Amino acid sequence: MKRALFAAALTAALVSCSRGAGGPKPERWSNAFWLWGDTAVESAVAVDELFVLAGTVRKGGTTLAGGLPERIPPAGAYWLAFRFYERTAPRPLSIQPLVNRIAELRKLAAARKLAVAGVQLDVDCPTRQLAAYAEWLSEFRKALGADVPVSITALLDWFRPGTEMQLVADAVDEYVPQFYDAGADAAPTISAPVMSPMWSARFQELGRRYRIGISTFGRVRFREAANRGAVYEAGGARPVDLALHSALTRRASRTRAGELRLVYTASRAGSIAGRSFLPGDAFEIIAATPESIFAGMEQAMKMGDYCAGVVFFRWPEAGEALTAQPAEVLRAAGGEPVAAPLRLRVSEGGCPAASCADVGVVMNRPFSEDPVRYRIVSTARIEYFVPADGSPARLISPYEIGLEMPPFSGRGLFAAGRAVTGSRSKYSIEELR
Repeated sequence: MKRALFAAALTAALVSCSRGAGGPKPERWSNAFWLWGDTAVESAVAVDELFVLAGTVRKGGTTLAGGLPERIPPAGAYWLAFRFYERTAPRPLSIQPLVNRIAELRKLAAARKLAVAGVQLDVDCPTRQLAAYAEWLSEFRKALGADVPVSITALLDWFRPGTEMQLVADAVDEYVPQFYDAGADAAPTISAPVMSPMWSARFQELGRRYRIGISTFGRVRFREAANRGAVYEAGGARPVDLALHSALTRRASRTRAGELRLVYTASRAGSIAGRSFLPGDAFEIIAATPESIFAGMEQAMKMGDYCAGVVFFRWPEAGEALTAQPAEVLRAAGGEPVAAPLRLRVSEGGCPAASCADVGVVMNRPFSEDPVRYRIVSTARIEYFVPADGSPARLISPYEIGLEMPPFSGRGLFAAGRAVTGSRSKYSIEELR
């Protein structure tokens, strides 16, 4: 599917748009990610751009926190993103401290040889305050200088009829409508379907460059039956923990956007990841799938000629089991097979009197609907094996570790356990059919 678009290099210089409708149209398509954490996973995939969370603006608008993460994956260019935590139009007092901080971070980025393309503002401004937001943006641009492009995230509600979104669009170089978390906080979905026939005309009439924000992450929630279905975040509960728990029964379905929805309902009392539950309580997983990512990309490509590409939310952090890996995202977006190479992650265990290693598996089929079985082979005799917490791995011979992962066990690195050998060993893995 238009694979050449994914290999297109980022435009060398992004020039500032003139004010008013009818700004310059993008010359190239860009696949970008939001990088929203300081423990980003490493990846060998080529990324056009990264929108890096470089600071947060706290209550009152004059308090800034954060900075450039120490570990930033390579990309063609970077945007310095700033998240405003007050859900209101920014205050004038916030402009100069933010401009000063941007100047400092641009110098730091230059010292690290990071090519900064511009600045992005992430403001959940109420729709009724868009005119005030547009006025603030105009003043911010004057203080920042016309040579620094400005991007903003945008809530879908801003684009309904009768809003002041045109004023906002006229004040920036580009905007990124976020097609996720657009409904109620407790809704059993994350993604909003990207439907180009519904949105393209509205975006195009604003006459400003835009990108489509697509969800690639997931979350776990806990629903408490005795409290009228009250919903709580349950991020400590991993998919594999839920899949292996004998007190939970699973029901799988898909959301309108093609995401995976898993509901694990308790048949008896128990606990998982420090959270106690009673009969009738349920854990709910929503996760992006190759199908939901491809559907979003396919519709984004059908947008008008002001569409400059997509921004995926988000680049995964180390140890995450629900956020799609960058290579998986780009393969899915291109309509390619998404099965990843099966890999081991082995690290020295630091045992004083023996050779030991902590063995982990980088999951190649994280949301398989069937159990997946692996065999891990050691070149040295395994004296004993200690499974990691919650791991179903077991020693099946002096040289082999067996691992059967349940359906829908999650993404990323799974810790199998610690192997102790009489001498230094090498390990290999294969999937059993």
